[in-house]
Amino acid sequence: MKKKTISLAFKLNLLLTSMVLIVSLVLVNISVDSYSRTVYESVYQKLDAVERAMPESKEHILDRSYKVYLAAELPGLEAVRARAERENDGNILTQWLSSFVLDQSLNAFRHPYSDADYQQQTDGVSYSYFDAGLQYLSLGYTLKDLAAQKDISSITAVAEARPGEYIHLVRMNNSYDYYTEWNQWEFGRRMEHQPAIDTWLAQKTHTAFFLSEAGRTELIKVAPAEQNGVRFYFIYACDVTDIREGQRRFFLRCLLLVCIMVAATILLSLILLRRMAIKPLKELARSATAFGARQDGWSREDVIDMDIRSRDEIGELCQEFRSMQTRIIEYTENITRMTAEKERISTELTMATRIQAEMLPSSFPAFPERQEFDIYATMTPAKEVGGDFYDFFLIDEDHLALVMADVAGKGVPAALFMMASKIILSDIAMLEQSPAEILRRANETICKNNKEEMFVTVWLGILEISTGLLTCANAGHEYPFLKEPGREFQLFRDKHGFVVGGMAGVKYRNYTLRLEPGAKLFVYTDGVPEATDETQTLFGIERLTEALNRDPEASPEALLAQVSAAVRDFVQEAEQFDDLTMLCLEYKGPARSEEDRK
Repeated sequence: MKKKTISLAFKLNLLLTSMVLIVSLVLVNISVDSYSRTVYESVYQKLDAVERAMPESKEHILDRSYKVYLAAELPGLEAVRARAERENDGNILTQWLSSFVLDQSLNAFRHPYSDADYQQQTDGVSYSYFDAGLQYLSLGYTLKDLAAQKDISSITAVAEARPGEYIHLVRMNNSYDYYTEWNQWEFGRRMEHQPAIDTWLAQKTHTAFFLSEAGRTELIKVAPAEQNGVRFYFIYACDVTDIREGQRRFFLRCLLLVCIMVAATILLSLILLRRMAIKPLKELARSATAFGARQDGWSREDVIDMDIRSRDEIGELCQEFRSMQTRIIEYTENITRMTAEKERISTELTMATRIQAEMLPSSFPAFPERQEFDIYATMTPAKEVGGDFYDFFLIDEDHLALVMADVAGKGVPAALFMMASKIILSDIAMLEQSPAEILRRANETICKNNKEEMFVTVWLGILEISTGLLTCANAGHEYPFLKEPGREFQLFRDKHGFVVGGMAGVKYRNYTLRLEPGAKLFVYTDGVPEATDETQTLFGIERLTEALNRDPEASPEALLAQVSAAVRDFVQEAEQFDDLTMLCLEYKGPARSEEDRK
């Protein structure tokens, strides 16, 4: 079994890279999780410690919170806050709550910023601004000391006056700067949604992360409590912004380590791939390029010769290149031989074409000394040589033989059979003046040695020049066209006999036509009506009749030219399917003596 080294290397590289990536991500996840648990453990402990410490003074804290809540309900609070905001002095709220009023007789000493009565009756309990202020300060100091002892960022007390409506009581930060850290501005502030409580409720966890208005991240824990039917929430918060930033930096360092490990793995894979695949492939490409760049042909010495002995895909590819180049060289040698042979055959075909053309009468006018008739013929083969042929010759001074024939098939075999048939017909016609007898004897001669079973259709006519009597016989050929003087060409449906060479013992029958001066005869092979255009439509007898009658009084040469033009216009770019052979005879009448001409 062959060792597929390259495939194995690719698979191992992919597996190694995937494993490194997966293991690295798992380690990063474990490391980040362990780091988070470690750094947050102390924060969780602080928040839990505050919650555990709350029961020690819970009674007092809730009692004071309730009284501060009552103070937050005083009707004069909003007016005092408005005054504080105008004066830009947050201590006004504290001073207002802490005004020292002993009793009603000291009413004149009320704080000047108060716009409300100095005392408020709530649930039958009477307490003064001074008492409310003491409760406010006492609650604040207690929460601040608790935050400082447990080392958390802040503690916030909030009362839920009605469902979904909160009142801010106090927020104490872990600092002894009482004048800047109490958030006096927020005392008694009503809000439909308390962000920290909403976050805690939404996450439904023991603790929750909360982004403060200052843009700091806090880990909060909310402790609900109830006093006199009022629900209170104590929000314990630890600022973890620096911890989160450290966590992010730790994660980025781990991610960088993963990237380095993956990059190192990929680099190792590339080195291995370059050594096992890329370098051999480059050498193979250079050799193949050099082979393809040769302009003067190839020899056996040009086959790729590389020192690649491995049995992997590269080795197989090199062997395939060698085999391909060997086949190219062999193919080129065969093409060279075939081209030389084709050129030889083409030369011989060209010579055969000339010989065939020379075998047919091609000098016109054919009988310039004879004024009784005019004759013209053409033959256009579908290939280099064709099987159609025409012939005309004088048997004696008063008889003209006309032959139009079509050999079955095309190319060289048809051309050879055509030449033999032409010679046989012309030799017999010089001895006989009966077309039917000429065809019979020619058929017998051809059938004696016709092992290939080829045949030829023949139309044969002998014109008695002095009288215009045309004796004809048809051996399976196309119907001729006849034009009487002063009329148009019409198809003459003569009697058909069997083809020459098809079967021995066949007899043929003569028929006669009387040609008056000015009459014309047009004979042709089937290549004319069967000419085909690109849509496989035939030229047909109707179009041939129309072409002949465009100018029926034209000379034989002009008539053949107009038929040829009509066929060309019809077939356009379609390939010529069959030989095109035509002959036209115009009978002008018997010769007149010198006295008659005078």
